[in-house]
Amino acid sequence: MSKIYLYVNGDGWQEFDRSDTEELEKRNITIGNRVKIGTNVTIGDNVYIEHNVTIGNGVKIGSNVNIGNGARIEDNVYIGYGVYIGCGVYIGNGVNIEIDVTIGNRVYIGNGVYIKDNVRIENGANVSL
Repeated sequence: MSKIYLYVNGDGWQEFDRSDTEELEKRNITIGNRVKIGTNVTIGDNVYIEHNVTIGNGVKIGSNVNIGNGARIEDNVYIGYGVYIGCGVYIGNGVNIEIDVTIGNRVYIGNGVYIKDNVRIENGANVSL
């Protein structure tokens, strides 16, 4: 079972096994079926990850994030607080998504893209450098 990092008040980020359902439930984290999570991934509280999602190495997921079915998130991505990621979204390496961003379904975000706070990306959009 893969390891993930969860924030423990007063103690910072600590490593847990994905099978530790008690810790996930305490933080209101739901991880769907057939989700692949890489190494050194951090997940904030109140996160919902739907089915068939792939999360690469070194990804940081803030609190109150929803990741839709079939999303693919490559390595070293930062996802800020309150982000909504639709179904079938591809997020390339090194992408930085700030606070309260909404990403529609079937969106492609290329490597190294920076998305500012409070941005809405419509279904089917292609965002690249």
